[in-house]
Amino acid sequence: MQYYIGCSGWSYSAWQGPFYPSNLDSSSDWLKFYASVFNFVEIDSSFYKSPNVFTVKNWFNKIPEDFKFTAKFPKVITHDKRLKDVSRELEYFFLVLLVSLTYRY
Repeated sequence: MQYYIGCSGWSYSAWQGPFYPSNLDSSSDWLKFYASVFNFVEIDSSFYKSPNVFTVKNWFNKIPEDFKFTAKFPKVITHDKRLKDVSRELEYFFLVLLVSLTYRY
């Protein structure tokens, strides 16, 4: 059985020092470092705004191939529209993830 262990995000400035080495150039290096320790992360930011292809491809280019993401549905789907009449939003969300996975690296 394979276990995946991680946190609900990786972009926390309070982690610099206790978790992220202070010598990392910028927060753009945090995911790569995070993925060297953990093999899973929840994308918390997708709840607040659906990511675009550029952003997701950038994430995928910083992680090893066996690393796993789980993405929260955007709140417009789950909270604002309460899962009703969300086909356009779901299509965009899934398309971004699918395109990003298909054209990884």
